[in-house]
Amino acid sequence: LDEGMVSTTRASVTFNSGSKFFITQDNAIIVENNAVLTMKGLAKFGANSELRVKQGGLLNIDGSYLAGWDNKQWQGIRVLGNSNALQSSANQGRLNICNNAMIEDAEIAVNLRNLLTNTSGGIVMASNSTFHNNTISIYIPAYNYTFSSSYESEFSNCLFTIDDSFLGNAFSTHVRLENINGIHFAGCQFQMNNSGNHTDVNSSSGIFAYNASPNFTDYCLSSTLPCSDVQKCRFDNFRKVALYAIGDLGSLNTL
Repeated sequence: LDEGMVSTTRASVTFNSGSKFFITQDNAIIVENNAVLTMKGLAKFGANSELRVKQGGLLNIDGSYLAGWDNKQWQGIRVLGNSNALQSSANQGRLNICNNAMIEDAEIAVNLRNLLTNTSGGIVMASNSTFHNNTISIYIPAYNYTFSSSYESEFSNCLFTIDDSFLGNAFSTHVRLENINGIHFAGCQFQMNNSGNHTDVNSSSGIFAYNASPNFTDYCLSSTLPCSDVQKCRFDNFRKVALYAIGDLGSLNTL
């Protein structure tokens, strides 16, 4: 796609499995209010290109593979929201990632920061998927709505990893949370599998939490109740810092 800002305005659009899309530099696919875009194929993005979900829109990454193009990073997915409104489908952009989807080579793979303010509101639900070689995989800043004590986003059985094929200048952190509560991680794996290139051991981490309280729980691997086999959240191969938490940590729980 090389037609400038490309908007999805239909009620429902699906890029089927086996489809291939190449989004050239400085362009975007935009999911408008009341639109639904489902991606099941391959999409490669040029430098400074992005996927954007507006308030009231829904993007499904269903087994899709999203990556940079021509050995360059892309901007990633931005999910817009309203920090002063309830987290509902009408008020917030929504992103679902599932079925062994992979997002790689992004500056920020999933960015919930609104365009003009350092606030959030968009909703992301991710399960059984991989975030690979992103400078930051998940960024969620402040949500100000008075009557909500926690943020409605969660990650289940997801892998966050970096290796020597990383395209950026310097890896930052897999997940960055700022002034936010209630982000839920169930059985997620956070890894650093590179040889030390593109990494500052003093500043890189699995999760960076500032005035934030992420919630860690087990992920059930069995089909029986009560669950007979669980997978815990793990942090592997970080040289110095796996979970960096500062400020008011509220109800930060242990792994």
